[in-house]
Amino acid sequence: MIHYTLEKKLLEKKLSNLMHLKHFIFTGYARNGLYLLIKALNWDNNAHIIIPAFTCSVIPKTIEAAGAIPVPVDSEDLGLNISPEKIEKAITKHTKAIYVIHTYGTAAKINEICAIANKYNLLVIEDVAHSLFSQYKGKQLGTFGDFAILSFTKKLINYEGGAIGTNNTAVYKKITALQQNYRKSAVFYFSDYIDDTTRLIGAFWETKFSFLTLIVMKMLDIWENIFFEGQYGLHVDQKKFFMRRLSMRITLIQLDLLNKKTKKEQKKHITFRNKFSNRLEFPKINQKEKDSFPLYNVGLFKKNFLYLLISYRTWRNPNKKGLFPRADHIYSNCRLFSSFLI
Repeated sequence: MIHYTLEKKLLEKKLSNLMHLKHFIFTGYARNGLYLLIKALNWDNNAHIIIPAFTCSVIPKTIEAAGAIPVPVDSEDLGLNISPEKIEKAITKHTKAIYVIHTYGTAAKINEICAIANKYNLLVIEDVAHSLFSQYKGKQLGTFGDFAILSFTKKLINYEGGAIGTNNTAVYKKITALQQNYRKSAVFYFSDYIDDTTRLIGAFWETKFSFLTLIVMKMLDIWENIFFEGQYGLHVDQKKFFMRRLSMRITLIQLDLLNKKTKKEQKKHITFRNKFSNRLEFPKINQKEKDSFPLYNVGLFKKNFLYLLISYRTWRNPNKKGLFPRADHIYSNCRLFSSFLI
């Protein structure tokens, strides 16, 4: 039995105050939390979960590992997030949930998506890895749906950390009980420390957007392409079903700072823009009067040597080309930039 540590209590209390959700379950990686959630919901093997076609490949991999079937849905025509209209067309008798990502800090049309979910009696799982402590239309992202997926290695500098947040006490108890069935402690090998270091570098990149970490990230990307063909680190790591005490302490130190930063800049990354750059432009070109930038400096660009040099690719496309035209376009043209450019 894992002891209910002081750090865990403090982290639960802190997050409950910041996000206004009753319960949080902490895991080493956010994907392990998603895995536990699907297992706890105890669906049959034909359960479908609708996901964005433009997403990190670890999402469909985790859903499949948990015994469900991911159903990709294309992105909205003028944005980065999943399209509500296309969601409704993809719903079948096997659909159990909709997985929503607020991609790179830009809020999805979460009210419309939740209305569709209510219409068809579906669960909504909100991924707020890119938008932790952000508000949308006066309400905090992560509290619109039934469950929130949190990551502590996107806007925080840490080597691990994820959580499931919910008001559903029954499911929370099931996840907590299920979590105890997985590895309680694990011997860490040298390769595990390499993974921790790589994730720490990635967390620093996504938090600080420094030019030095950009270079390191691009080198790691080249290494991954050559030796692992882009498939490295997509599995559900058995050692990551529990968050370590040190990573909890690191998270606690940074949460208040992130919340203050987010409150100060929250309008910079929570308002969905009706227009989004599809040409050789920075996102601010199509900025509306009441809109402002995401914390992630991201845009859709034509391939250009200079932009490729000073930017970092987004997710790899796991889908068959042609099935999701808008997502294909974003995979090909969307790049992350360091903040020194803005």
